[in-house]
Amino acid sequence: MPNDFWFKEVGRALLAGAAGAVLGWVLGVPAWGAALGLALLLGWHLRQLHDVLRWLSQGNRQAPKDLSGPWDALYGGIERLRRRGKKRKKKLSRLMRGFQKANAALPYGTVVLDADGQVEWFNQAAAQMLHLDSRRDRGRRITFLLRDPEFVRYLESGRYDAPVQIPAPRGSQGRLSIQAVKFGKHQILLTVRDVTREQALDAMRRDFVANVSHELRSPLTVLRGYLDMLDEETPSGRRQSVEEMRAQVERMARLVEDLLLLASLEAPEVQREEAAVDVGALVEQAVAAAQADTRAAHPFELDLDRSLFLQGVEHELESLVNNLIDNAVHYSPAGRPVCVHWGVEDACPVLRIEDQGVGIEPEHIPRLTERFYRADAGRSRESGGTGLGLAIVKHVLQRHGGELEIHSRPGEGSTFVCRFPAHRRIHAEDAPLPATGEVA
Repeated sequence: MPNDFWFKEVGRALLAGAAGAVLGWVLGVPAWGAALGLALLLGWHLRQLHDVLRWLSQGNRQAPKDLSGPWDALYGGIERLRRRGKKRKKKLSRLMRGFQKANAALPYGTVVLDADGQVEWFNQAAAQMLHLDSRRDRGRRITFLLRDPEFVRYLESGRYDAPVQIPAPRGSQGRLSIQAVKFGKHQILLTVRDVTREQALDAMRRDFVANVSHELRSPLTVLRGYLDMLDEETPSGRRQSVEEMRAQVERMARLVEDLLLLASLEAPEVQREEAAVDVGALVEQAVAAAQADTRAAHPFELDLDRSLFLQGVEHELESLVNNLIDNAVHYSPAGRPVCVHWGVEDACPVLRIEDQGVGIEPEHIPRLTERFYRADAGRSRESGGTGLGLAIVKHVLQRHGGELEIHSRPGEGSTFVCRFPAHRRIHAEDAPLPATGEVA
């Protein structure tokens, strides 16, 4: 197609030049005649170009008249592109209207932020929950509109694996859950949910569990007393039954204590009394308690930085250490070593507990921190576990800003890694030197 236009225009130019030359030859100036013919052809092209440019400048409202040759083809090509673009624009407009209608119908809010954190768009639900106004707030930074410190830290961190919960703005008696997702060219999509009712139901559940657990304490204490009396009066041949009853009562008591602890950990955080906690000492105490249990015969290999302390709540961290040590002991065959490391990795305090036990199938690992979830229910009951240990560990870590990593291979053992934030790291000047040794 371009070659056809090229040949036609060359032919047109030759024809105009030849016609002008013939006319000039008649007048005795053939060269000037040829130049005049080419000039007239150029003027015709300029006229055609002027008509096309005027059509473009007028917004394609009225088609240019008397176009021919390459200019008619150019106009036709532009017109086809314009119509195609118009169809595409209509299609995109329909999709956008459908998207906006769908977002408007969603029960949760949606906010689109640009690369600078400025509000580009939001739906009606977001406007109601965050008190946004389209004329006033578009183009403003979201951190100027939502000044909650937790939300600001969350947005600036760039880590959006989990949502952040904040009080509803402007004095509302509610709670909002906000999840950020990166998309496009450094844009961010915020989804906002009102979790006030969910939190109220969760509080009712916690209160119910705590109340029931408190009520169970008294009858369990009475049962313990009667079992002590039976133990003294029962003939030796029947004491096994009493011991079995005692074991079940103790298991129920541990379950009650774990439920109460978990309820307190799940409750909204109040002002907690934190101090420099000697985690190394907590590990040694837990190891000593595990070795005092005659059912467990495991050598412990300890690598503890005794100069490293952790800013935190001591009884919560003690529960974390005890549950991880108990877990390693109960799920490892007798005689297999348990390795415990406490030190600094990448500037962060890290507690690592490694066993050579039965291991965990990969499909169970994501659910291990759920309450009462058991990868091997039979073995867990045999060991006296309550099914709450790792749930307690998870909540203690969350309250200290830490993360839990679980690595395991069936038949080879498991490794539990507790990684705490660097700002909780404390070095005591008078702490003993790091100790590495084996406790058999």
